[in-house]
Amino acid sequence: GDAPELYRLLQTNRDSLKRFLPIYEDGLSSCESVKRYLETDQSFPNRYRFGISDGAVLVGQQTLYPVGNNNGEVTTWVAAEFSGNDYAARAGKLLVEFAFDRLGFTKLISHVDIRNKAALKLVLDSGL
Repeated sequence: GDAPELYRLLQTNRDSLKRFLPIYEDGLSSCESVKRYLETDQSFPNRYRFGISDGAVLVGQQTLYPVGNNNGEVTTWVAAEFSGNDYAARAGKLLVEFAFDRLGFTKLISHVDIRNKAALKLVLDSGL
């Protein structure tokens, strides 16, 4: 499955991820915990988690959670070694289309730490 590849990406990017996404600081510290995390997601039918890939290589992840009526909350991250390639912006545009056109959402929310310049750029570039 996806757990070993996601775990590897988390391990190599833990320091940069934990600054903005605290779940990655202490949680998901083993391949087994990542596997359980992904399995738990399946019990939430309205939560969508997408891998961001370049061919067969996982480069990041996006998650879409429903909040309220027809609203969604988005989290996105791309591994540091793959930043600067517009992966997040391209994935963000696809996620916006999916949320509005397929799910009927009317509003998307993305909480961004103002210190995270890449995330601010993503929100502006993708329309999140």
